[in-house]
Amino acid sequence: MTVIDNELIETIHSELVRLVSTGNSQSWRKFAVDLSLVALSVRTGYLADTYATRTVFGKLVIALRKRNALFNDIIHLYEPAADQSFFINVPRFRSRAPEFHDTIYVSVSGHLVSPPESVLNTLRSIEIQPTDISCTLPSELPVDITVPLAAVLLEYPIAYVPHGAILPERQSLDVYECLLSGGVTIVKFSCPSSLVNGEIITNSLRLRFGTDVEVKCTSETVDRLVL
Repeated sequence: MTVIDNELIETIHSELVRLVSTGNSQSWRKFAVDLSLVALSVRTGYLADTYATRTVFGKLVIALRKRNALFNDIIHLYEPAADQSFFINVPRFRSRAPEFHDTIYVSVSGHLVSPPESVLNTLRSIEIQPTDISCTLPSELPVDITVPLAAVLLEYPIAYVPHGAILPERQSLDVYECLLSGGVTIVKFSCPSSLVNGEIITNSLRLRFGTDVEVKCTSETVDRLVL
């Protein structure tokens, strides 16, 4: 059973507060919890939802490595096309390479599609050295790469592939949330309703994150799918 490490969370929180001048205590706390799951190798990656520059995130990795050896396995991965910052657990990322066969790809119109070679090639091109603090993806990657790429890095079992399609105005979705004991969310994502058997997705989540995780599924209809 995965246990939340409160001391690790406090370490991350204190360094983040020291380096980032914007934000609030609640968002910093969430950031610290999510990054701790990456450091503990519970999940491969975390997409930062606290505003900071890529330079600040690089400094954060350096500071955390000085305080805890777990962060020697963590790098900051910058995706310039969407100005996104990920924190990646390098050993867990490498354990899924080079095939990354643990993801189901779906079109935004709600059909299963083959794993895009462009996405797999981009993942395989990520070269990380043990001493790296930050790594930058190629600039101007199209959304049909960046959207599913993010899903793979975040370990969503489902990855949407836009392929330049017009997003449906209304769509029924199954929304999955995978939680640790205590209600801490590991991942939350959606899938077009009834496209993939819920048992398959639940089993995939428990295979990734442990048999003791709780998996919730709710259904909702959205006016427009947000990628």
